[in-house]
Amino acid sequence: MSYKEVTALRKSGQLEAALEMAEQDLAREQSEWTCSAMFWCLNDMAKEQEGDALAATAARMHQLADSITDDKGYVTQSLSNIDRRLLPHRQEVEQADALSRTQGHEAEACDSLAALQESDNLDTRLHTTYAWCIYRALHADDATNALRRKRWLNNYLKLQVERPSLLHSLILGEAVRTERSTPQDFVFSTFVAMWDLANVRDDDWNQATTQDGKRIPSLIEKLISVYCKEMAVMPQLEPSDDFTRLLDQAIEKFPGNDNLPRYKAQMLIKQGHDNLAVDFYKALIAKNAGKVYLWSELAQLVDDRQLKISLLCNALLQRVQPEFVVKVRLRLATLLREAGENEQARHEIDKVKATYEQNNWRIPIEYYIEYNHLQLVTASGCDSYYAAHKKEAHDFIYGQLPSVTMVKAGVVIDEKRPGKKIAKWVMYSPTGEKTMVAARALGVPREARDGECYDITMQGRRPVAATKSAQQQHDWLRRVRGFLHLKVNREGKPYGKVEGFYIPQFMTSKLADKSLVDIVAIHTGDKWKCIAINRAENT
Repeated sequence: MSYKEVTALRKSGQLEAALEMAEQDLAREQSEWTCSAMFWCLNDMAKEQEGDALAATAARMHQLADSITDDKGYVTQSLSNIDRRLLPHRQEVEQADALSRTQGHEAEACDSLAALQESDNLDTRLHTTYAWCIYRALHADDATNALRRKRWLNNYLKLQVERPSLLHSLILGEAVRTERSTPQDFVFSTFVAMWDLANVRDDDWNQATTQDGKRIPSLIEKLISVYCKEMAVMPQLEPSDDFTRLLDQAIEKFPGNDNLPRYKAQMLIKQGHDNLAVDFYKALIAKNAGKVYLWSELAQLVDDRQLKISLLCNALLQRVQPEFVVKVRLRLATLLREAGENEQARHEIDKVKATYEQNNWRIPIEYYIEYNHLQLVTASGCDSYYAAHKKEAHDFIYGQLPSVTMVKAGVVIDEKRPGKKIAKWVMYSPTGEKTMVAARALGVPREARDGECYDITMQGRRPVAATKSAQQQHDWLRRVRGFLHLKVNREGKPYGKVEGFYIPQFMTSKLADKSLVDIVAIHTGDKWKCIAINRAENT
């Protein structure tokens, strides 16, 4: 008989006949073909066996496997599956695995195997199945029971599973969720050390996007975020070398994530490198001048009191709700009092008190400390004080960057980012180059008039700061008031004229003939170009 005939019988469901034929062939000749035919017959028979019968069949299959070439690994996989079925407690583990896939029973399934692990009766070949039960329990959990989650995570770390792997990364994600939900009850940095950052996978760096276009941070970004927040409240915690390298890689890989360089600065402060941290903050503010907390945190790093005051004044120049700057005002009040500027200091604490009272908040002790020093002082300070201190802070942040004088020629609304409308100024340089400037982000008033000149600090081709120019009159710039005369050229195309200045048709479409207007024009090349036209405010 032949291998093909045995295989045909077996696949047609005639297993007993196939076994009998395979036994006869094997008795006549022990070759790779006869051993292989018998092996696969025994493999089919084992599917219906348990206990001693299965063990006997497995033992014979192992003997036959020594005579079979296994280039594709099918023999090895078959033996592995059968050996797994012979493992102690295999049925309990597989039952728990099935239960863990049932919604609402994930924790029950996970906890049913904990005793086996604690008694060291769980074969390592069953560890991965148990590990998946732990993950499903963590993932289904609401993350409020820190004690239970820590127990599950600790049990996982004791298991012998593949690392790095998808499962290992998913467990890290659940540890991140635990830290975010119960930061007081979980030491994330200790878990990370045991998880081992050498197990980071390439996929762990992948970001995602929601249907409405919002960016979802990568697992690495989430890890860094919770690690650094824990470091900020644990003075004794020092970042590991592996974490430092990971943060540096993330800063390079995700240049759009401004939190990463801030975390780097905070880490440098913790390591005693304040001067290096200052450079990070200066670069961050150059990119995000509207973020109050950056000005405030930088003020804590510098030693010069007057510079501290200027930086905090710039924080107060940003357009944010009063509730977000009460701590800045309290710090500024202390510095002003120490500098002898008591009237402005009293102005600050009065603003603090008003904000707390409007929100029905309990006034903090820091307020009363300053009030005791300033209760006899009359508040004669004002908000214009902050603008007077803008230059010193801007020189500190942007002093090494070039600036160019530009003229405002209108406002457009940028709606490129889903759900956000950003008002941007249209600006022209003396050479006629057009630039869009996000006014609010640069701390300049949105209501500025067309035709006003601003000194725009540039970082490469990106505007990072703006201050109103001291000089408003320039040879290349004209501001003209006059009557608009609508005309038509020889080709029948409409245009306008104001005091001899040509106005293109698209700028006149909403204006009536002979209306009084204000125009802004710049001289480019050998002619004047109108860049803005508005109805005159006073007629």
